[in-house]
Amino acid sequence: MSKRLWSDVQVESEGQGQTAGSNLGIKPEQNGDAGGGAAVASVKKTEEEDARKVDAVEDEMQVDKDEVILNYDEGHVAEKLAEMMKEGKSGVKIKISPKYMTNTQPMVKSRQLWGDRTYTYDSDVVPVLIHQGFYRNLSERPPEIVVEVQCVLTFQPGQTYYPSATRNRLCSRPWACSSGCEGSFSVESCCLVKEDNGKVQLTANPNRIRFQPTFAPASFDRVMNTRSTTASAERRQRYVPEVAFMFNLCNEPWRKYFMHTIADRGLKQWQWTSARLHSEVLYLETARERFELSWTEEDTNGQAGDTEKMDSYRWSKCRRPLSQSAMKEMGAPLPLDAVITMHAGLKWQDIKWGPASVEVLGKTYAILRIHFMQRGQSKGDSQSSS
Repeated sequence: MSKRLWSDVQVESEGQGQTAGSNLGIKPEQNGDAGGGAAVASVKKTEEEDARKVDAVEDEMQVDKDEVILNYDEGHVAEKLAEMMKEGKSGVKIKISPKYMTNTQPMVKSRQLWGDRTYTYDSDVVPVLIHQGFYRNLSERPPEIVVEVQCVLTFQPGQTYYPSATRNRLCSRPWACSSGCEGSFSVESCCLVKEDNGKVQLTANPNRIRFQPTFAPASFDRVMNTRSTTASAERRQRYVPEVAFMFNLCNEPWRKYFMHTIADRGLKQWQWTSARLHSEVLYLETARERFELSWTEEDTNGQAGDTEKMDSYRWSKCRRPLSQSAMKEMGAPLPLDAVITMHAGLKWQDIKWGPASVEVLGKTYAILRIHFMQRGQSKGDSQSSS
């Protein structure tokens, strides 16, 4: 009889066809030489079997002298592993009951493991075995023929960084420590024990279940949100839009750059972004730099000899990122000594906006954050004028 385990191995039930009297000694007959010879042969056979059993027990005891065996206790293994590492032990064998070998176990659901292939000492053994692919990431318990699962852990020195990895639909956590972790361990081997004391060796397969990313943009745009539509969207588990705010280079909240944040607000001229810059200054940030886009005026001579005003824009690079309070003190746009003018006298057509960047006269800047700030004089200028 065979049953497919939650691993990739076949578990065979042996010894089902043995008779009840096959393990019993034959009672010698009182009369006859044939009966006496059979009795002697039976006694010799029994003695040889007993001798082999004794040798096997002695060998097992000899192994157990150097091997430390620990029974798995949910949530309390880390303390014992730390004590063994301090005592200088090289490894430990852990016996796990089949009732813990499911993905519904609390330690698996809370992802109590840090690292990849080499894990921190306080990582739980059960999620580590799933992460390494010794058995499948399922909610089903092992078959009843399985008595326990045994795994051998090898202790290793602590590391300064433990990377995160997603294997078999289970994502481990990263951990970094400048002074190094107290200790680490890796799984050397794993096997299951059957009812007849037979053992089946399990093989690690970190890529048993290939992980497929689930983050994808929604294929529709929501125009109206009401209580009913929002609740139904949550029931249907639609994707939630990503965060709209980020922290700038001064650790202050700015809006994340999207096309709709820079797009015109309407068809009327006063709703255009170019007209908005008459009263506001736009600041944009890349990963390391901050730029300023401000509106300026240029005088042009008309045909009739009168002077006309034409909109133009200045693209400048801030010498250093300033906090919002400091920018209000200096005024917007910033003084010329606080910026480096990259391009002056720009037309609005010279600035091309993209989904994740802006192009100014052929040069592309990868924009992450933007911020509109009200134009105004600095507090020092306003006090002097008053």
